[in-house]
Amino acid sequence: MFNFYFFFILSAFIISSILTLVSSYLNLKHLSPEIPEEFRNDVSPEKYADSQKYTRDRTSFGIIALLVNSLLFLGFWFIGGFNYADLIARKISSHYILHGLAFFAILGAAQWIISLPFSLYSTFVIENRWGFNRTTVGTFISDRIKGIILSTIVGGPLVAFIIWFFSAMGSIAWLVAFAAAAGFSIILQFLAPVVIMPLFNKFTPLEDGELKEAITQMCHKAGFPFAGVYIVDGSKRSTKANAFFTGFGKTRRIALYDTLVNEHKTEEIIAVLAHEIGHWKHGHIRKSMILGLAEMAFMFWLMGMFISREGLFHAFAIENISVHAGMLLFATLFSPLSSLTGIAHLALSRRNEFEADAFSKEITGNWEALASGLQRLSLSSLSNLTPHPLHVFLNYSHPPVTDRIRKLRTLPETAS
Repeated sequence: MFNFYFFFILSAFIISSILTLVSSYLNLKHLSPEIPEEFRNDVSPEKYADSQKYTRDRTSFGIIALLVNSLLFLGFWFIGGFNYADLIARKISSHYILHGLAFFAILGAAQWIISLPFSLYSTFVIENRWGFNRTTVGTFISDRIKGIILSTIVGGPLVAFIIWFFSAMGSIAWLVAFAAAAGFSIILQFLAPVVIMPLFNKFTPLEDGELKEAITQMCHKAGFPFAGVYIVDGSKRSTKANAFFTGFGKTRRIALYDTLVNEHKTEEIIAVLAHEIGHWKHGHIRKSMILGLAEMAFMFWLMGMFISREGLFHAFAIENISVHAGMLLFATLFSPLSSLTGIAHLALSRRNEFEADAFSKEITGNWEALASGLQRLSLSSLSNLTPHPLHVFLNYSHPPVTDRIRKLRTLPETAS
């Protein structure tokens, strides 16, 4: 058990956990009683204090969750839990594919049970305390049941095929598995807006009027093709607002949370949508997909090299070498590299956000509307207005809103 793989994975896990704890601690220490200049005329001292209290609540909860989950993982690992799960799965079925699916189902069920109390507390205690939660117990249960069914229907066949590929196709297995996973993920991009998302939210076409006309004009000006504009009933789960695009080509939808439409001015909504269109105009979505596929190919290639390494199985005290267990063990081995690439993706994402902001200002000629929209979104969700740079570096896909507003102010003026 105590070999190179054991100490490498354990060291990486401990370093990652400590880094998360340090960044969380620094983030809390970085909370400033002084309201940032960009918000001094728009937020009351009471509202600003609430945003800091909410940050403390969420961060403290996150630290507790990290410590508990880390201890449970290490305990499960050190008592040979992965081997026990494999032995139980073998009793369920002797067929290697069904055996593998049972193995993942056992571990998935255990993870689901462990995460459930944290989800309940986050939703019905913390979010309730700050007036964000609108999720009923019925909706919460329904979401979890639908998630399990989708994971089974969507993830089960893909995992089964990958197990089969690596068991039957030798040295080219990684390439075939990558092709299947890549094709599967692309198909999901088309199906998500018309099949999966409507299972969780109601999408209602936006009625004719000032907002729809303004959106249509702005999209035509930007040359952005879309299938329709829809209102999402996000308010049935939370008061927080959002807007997004889903799908490709004829299935592309503009989705606006009802909370966004109800609480924001038309020019703010247009500026926020122009920002999203900026991602499309600059090719951020396409580039992100290409990078994701390249990373996936690299991951499958490495998996082909390590999936049957005896030392990796010994590190987790698993008695029988198998493809399904090798997949899981490789994921833990790959985790440190995945974390590094994740940080790189976040840095790229933050850069892309600045580019999309610039496009919004260019296409609307009204940077104040975007700044106002960003301010409203931040204040309505009690976002931390003074995050620590290390916390931003490790966790933020978007730059802090104060940085975005400062950047908007420095951009050259454009005519609308």
